[in-house]
Amino acid sequence: MKDQRSRLILGSLVSLVLLGWVIWRTDWNIVGQRLSEANGALLLGALAMVWAGVAFRAWRWGIMLEPEDSERSFLTLFDIVNLGYFANNILPARLGDFLRAYLAGEWTRASLSFALSTTVVERVLDTLVVVLMLFGVLPFLPVPPVAARAGMLIGAGFFVGAILLVIAAWQRDRSERLIRTFLRPLPLDEQLWGERLVALLDGFALVRQPGRFARVLVTTVFVWAAAIFSYWLTFRAFDLDLGPLAATFTISLAALGMAAPSGPASAGTYDAAATGALTILGVEAGLAGGVAVILHAINFLAVTALGLWSLARRGLSFGALTRRVETVKTSEG
Repeated sequence: MKDQRSRLILGSLVSLVLLGWVIWRTDWNIVGQRLSEANGALLLGALAMVWAGVAFRAWRWGIMLEPEDSERSFLTLFDIVNLGYFANNILPARLGDFLRAYLAGEWTRASLSFALSTTVVERVLDTLVVVLMLFGVLPFLPVPPVAARAGMLIGAGFFVGAILLVIAAWQRDRSERLIRTFLRPLPLDEQLWGERLVALLDGFALVRQPGRFARVLVTTVFVWAAAIFSYWLTFRAFDLDLGPLAATFTISLAALGMAAPSGPASAGTYDAAATGALTILGVEAGLAGGVAVILHAINFLAVTALGLWSLARRGLSFGALTRRVETVKTSEG
């Protein structure tokens, strides 16, 4: 509980500082003028592409859950994903990821531990894709050499970590023995942590099934293509001379920024990272922060709308959702 409180305080401070920085450096008169002249149809298109991206994420998650629930309902998975992301929007510490696993255990045949392991696999896979996208566009954009080298170094670290996880999953039995040997002398609950880490390896078992892994990769392409298209439509709505490569660069830095401690909805970390990306791409300093905040607002509103829709479709109240979150927090210790 003390650790949770410390993470909450740290995340809130980081969010406040970074949001303050973005607000301070932004000329809101310029942003307001650009917003009044923006193409509303393109902004609605950007919102729709966020919805499409969430649908693709639900589709991908269903493929990941196949070993324990091969007859899953897409609408059920869509509701669970919507509610999980909705919870991440309004609650700290990414509790929505745990809520998603809990709801999968309640509404599907998948176990909570396996569902939770798939959310970790998703995050690792998405991080790897983000890093590869960043590597792919850096040579074609006016990025300072120092920033490019830093991005390459961070990306290489993520890439190596992902490869090690894949190798560990491939050698599952040997990895389980190593995990339990490593945990034995540590002041931890060996049984609990052993089960959690082995469940994580089971989540990566899809690498041993080429057909299923290929389907996961295809849906991942759709997930990120929708996100990139949403950013590009937003740039076009504000008449910014930035193409798909710039959208890919911006979303990559924003996604990596969201990995830092923050308050709900990655407030501050997302906005600061996107502001930095847009500034590097040549967007004037007074406008970059405003565009970053609008990008964040589009994602926030789209995900929140889907969450409220799924609450209504399931006949749940906000209180019922928060009670499930409390159950998750209690079960996680």
